[in-house]
Amino acid sequence: MITGLRRAQKIENVSPLAFVQNLQRLNTPVTDVKINGTTLRKQEIEENVRHVSQFDAQSIRNGYLCSAWDPFVILVCHIYKVGIRHIFHNTPVRFHVPNATHVIHLSSTRTHMRFVRIERTSRHKS
Repeated sequence: MITGLRRAQKIENVSPLAFVQNLQRLNTPVTDVKINGTTLRKQEIEENVRHVSQFDAQSIRNGYLCSAWDPFVILVCHIYKVGIRHIFHNTPVRFHVPNATHVIHLSSTRTHMRFVRIERTSRHKS
């Protein structure tokens, strides 16, 4: 995901630890991201904020087990105004945010997430 944000010129070269710490600093209730067309419920929004706040950023050095509707992915969509299309264990998951400038494509196996490609949205193509 960091690779996609770099290619979209949304972030500079940054370590995973610094990236997570920045997300924690910018953590906020996210109401504008839909996942597979579904709006998050109030309880899910509150749980996402809590998850990001309580995450041990130092543990990112050992990797991160990303879930299908992951709080960090939702927050990234909101903060950086990017959509994400993630093939999660052969299941497509689409994170949509209004006015996204780019869509980042990711793919995951049981043990690894990889960057696939990035595309500018039609609204922002030059």
